[in-house]
This record gives sequence, structure tokens and C-alpha cells, in this order.
Amino acid sequence: NARRRRTVDALLGTGLVMAAAGTAVAVTRARHDSVPPPVAAVALPPFSMRDLPGLLPTAEQLGAVLNNAVTVDPVTIGIGVDSQYLDSQDCAGPWMAAQRAAYFGSGWQAMQLQSAKQSQPGFAPGVLPLPPVSSFVAVFSFPIAELAARFLDSQKPVWQRCVGRTVTFNGGNNLQMPQRFGEFAVTADNIFTIGYQTTNLPFDCGRALTVRNNVSIDIAVCDTPKPTDSALTLAQQIAAKVPH
Repeated sequence: NARRRRTVDALLGTGLVMAAAGTAVAVTRARHDSVPPPVAAVALPPFSMRDLPGLLPTAEQLGAVLNNAVTVDPVTIGIGVDSQYLDSQDCAGPWMAAQRAAYFGSGWQAMQLQSAKQSQPGFAPGVLPLPPVSSFVAVFSFPIAELAARFLDSQKPVWQRCVGRTVTFNGGNNLQMPQRFGEFAVTADNIFTIGYQTTNLPFDCGRALTVRNNVSIDIAVCDTPKPTDSALTLAQQIAAKVPH
């Protein structure tokens, strides 16, 4: 009888432990069930190609960045082919904005190209007129952000390889302009910059390239005291307009 009582007590104890364990599991499960599931990140929709014109700066905004009054030319939707006059196509991308040689096969679907001229063209020694264009601002729309990012990634080694190189632009009237690339840099917000100096004329240019969402922002600024800084500022101002 005593043995039977101990056996019954043991079974009851085991039952209580199991019941308590079951209650704990139920409480724990209830607590887990009460926690809302994590919210999945919502991908931004592509920036509409119809809104590309709104990304371009006004003449006043350009003038403020370039520290010079400018006249803005009508916007075009034709990609540039100026790099065909370079003696090497390898540096077409970092050399000038919106070049077909750089964007060929990248999958872009629409673009806007804005050029601006200085109100008073500069002159080099010997009264040789300098090219009057002081800025090129180009924005390209890709179908999806992944394609834009892939384009930017493909350009990075190209820009890096051009550091220290000299390419020659063969213009009209047998005018040759050897242009030597300077340092390549990437900012904290992933904007590429590079500049180059024309070795036989006081004519320097700065470049900036980046993407935001599905938009490529491609800037060239020439004939200003700090063209690369100006190109970077314009790229940052435009990038701030694109949700990303």
C-alpha cells in the first residue's frame, strides 16, 4: 500500500510537471503569435522617364554652381558621339557625358541632355577661342534600378584605367587637344569623379557619374576654376531629386 501510494504520488507529480510544461509551451506560443511578422521592404517603383526633364537644373541653378552666367541650350534626346574624335575610345566614358560608346548595350530607354554655354566665351593666348560649352548635364532612365546599378559598376574599372592617361581630341581646323586624366575618386554617396587637363590650352574639365534608383546622372563641367567640384555638386543636387 505504501508502495502504491508512492507510485500514485509519482504519477501525479509527473502529470503536474507535464501539465505545467504544456502550459508554458502554450503561453510561449501565444506570446510568439502575438508578435506581428516583420514587414518586408517595399521596393521603390522606377522613376518615370516622363519626369526626367524635371531633374535638369535651371539656368539660374547652373550659374550658381558654375559661378558664371550661362545660357541653356534646348534639351536634346540624342546620345553623344563626340568621342569618335578621340584617338582612343577606351576613355570615352570618363571623357565626356552621355557618350554612345559608354552606354551602348547598357539597356537605357530614355535620356535628356542639357548643354549650357558661358555668356562670354573665353579666349586662350593668341586669341584662340575656347569651346564655349561650360556644362553637359545628362540623365538616363533604365527600366529597372538593377540595370542602372549594373551600368555604374561597369564604368568603375573604365574610369580607374584612365587615371594618368592622355587622350587627344581631334577637332576641326586641325586643332588637336591632348587631355590628361587626373585622379579618380568615389564619394561616400557613390558618385564617381575624375578630371582632366588640356595640355596645350587653358581648358580643363571635370566629370561626375552616379545612379539613383533607375536613373543615371552624368555630368561634365569645363572651363571653370574647379570643374570637378562643380560637376560633383550638380550630380548631388540632381540625385537628391530622385527617390531612392
